[in-house]
Amino acid sequence: MARVGEDLHHDRGIQFNIFCAKCGYNLRTRPTIGRCPECGNEYDARSDKLVGILLGNTHELLPTELGLMVISGAVGIWSLYWAVEEHTLWL
Repeated sequence: MARVGEDLHHDRGIQFNIFCAKCGYNLRTRPTIGRCPECGNEYDARSDKLVGILLGNTHELLPTELGLMVISGAVGIWSLYWAVEEHTLWL
């Protein structure tokens, strides 16, 4: 029965971005269990194993993080403008 489960994982393929831990090759659409076509590193991308791979970045920005980025960008632009204006007054 375990073999049937492995075959199902093998046939479905990887549905998200994960990368070979050795060379960084994107294994998306590759079989869930196998070898990296780039370097030959063995990997197992089953959710209970995750061997020989690096997970892709799946972090989404929260509204507070996005707000802080906008505010810090605005402050940075204002600071640059202020520094240029101050500098031109002394010329």
